[in-house]
Amino acid sequence: MTFTDVISYLESNINLEKDSSLFNKRTYRLDRMNSILNKLGNPQNSYNIIHVAGSKGKGSVCSFISSGLVASGEKTGLFLSPHVSDYRERFQINNKFASDDEYIYTAKILMNKLSRIKIKPTAFEMYTAFALQLFKDTACTYAVLETGLGGRLDATNVVLPKAVVLTTIELEHTEILGNTLKEIAIEKSKIIKYNIPTFTYEQKDEVLHVFKDEAFKNNSKFYYLPECMNELKEYTYYAENLKLKGFFQKKNYLLSLLVLKYFNKLSDCSAHEMTNTTLPGRFESIKFDNRILIMDGSHTENSIKGTVDTFKNTFRKKGTCIFGCVKGKNVNAMAEIIIKNFNNIIITTPGTWKKSDIFEVFTVFQKIKRTNKENSHSRITLIPDNKFALKTALDNTDKGDYILICGSFYLVGEFKKLI
Repeated sequence: MTFTDVISYLESNINLEKDSSLFNKRTYRLDRMNSILNKLGNPQNSYNIIHVAGSKGKGSVCSFISSGLVASGEKTGLFLSPHVSDYRERFQINNKFASDDEYIYTAKILMNKLSRIKIKPTAFEMYTAFALQLFKDTACTYAVLETGLGGRLDATNVVLPKAVVLTTIELEHTEILGNTLKEIAIEKSKIIKYNIPTFTYEQKDEVLHVFKDEAFKNNSKFYYLPECMNELKEYTYYAENLKLKGFFQKKNYLLSLLVLKYFNKLSDCSAHEMTNTTLPGRFESIKFDNRILIMDGSHTENSIKGTVDTFKNTFRKKGTCIFGCVKGKNVNAMAEIIIKNFNNIIITTPGTWKKSDIFEVFTVFQKIKRTNKENSHSRITLIPDNKFALKTALDNTDKGDYILICGSFYLVGEFKKLI
């Protein structure tokens, strides 16, 4: 048995990450997940859990917290999604891939104990069960879990955490989570548990109100970062030297410090080690063919703005942007930002993992360019093939200059295969 066999086993179920059109009111049900974990002997009760939900920043916060716990001597499991180029990114021990033997050992436990289960789980439910069992099998003392989609009915929402963390809320997955920030915030807030502390930072007023209300209903002590900064004052200077670039990463880091402080794990050692945290596809810089490729999975209006602002402030140039996003995203808002800041824009396919319509995306970009004279200088090209899109971008970029690749983690994953 190999790790590839492990993934084939986990994916032999309905994969809603790949096709959300399969979603219906019965698709997301926690009773299935509870049945799976009961069959496994509830491995999630073997360690302390920190549960993280949000639209953006949750992967970074999970990784920051995990780094701090590891630096404090805790063996820590880390469950993230999606992966960029390697499935093992989803299932980490002490911020590193486990050994293939460890992955295979856990997979065999699932195969044995779930062989006669009558329900049909989704692939993400199996990912979640695999992670929770893996963390028990490798004797983790802590686990940091990132929700997959939403919160209320997410497969991870069967655990009883020691802390709940809520990151930035934006309009996303509106066909499932709701059409307003308030509706989405309500879905995310449902990971808050009775008597378990909740941590968050600056949010839109309607979002913060939802979080505070849910915390109050659950007798959950509410830690709001702007009101707790004084508690972190001896460590805040570390936030100026993060390997994860972007102004938004600073608040993710500070929120993570606050969580570490609650667990009495905050020290100069842990604060420093957290600054070394990196993640694939988060303003990731790769030198290729004498150019610098900046790869970022940003796929919402605010995250694209943050990525583009960081790109501008770092390199002080307009240049080339390769963009591709899956269906269901706010293309108009992202296009407005990109067209204003890049002279050369290439629209391409964000892989085949999820559905996309690059012709629709291209049409939106062209329409926005036509309706705003200030954007008339931008050249927008549709190149479906990723390899040819990269070659075209390189041909139109001087040596030593920079190319931004953004719009989807799946797009980043496809381009990482090419270099």
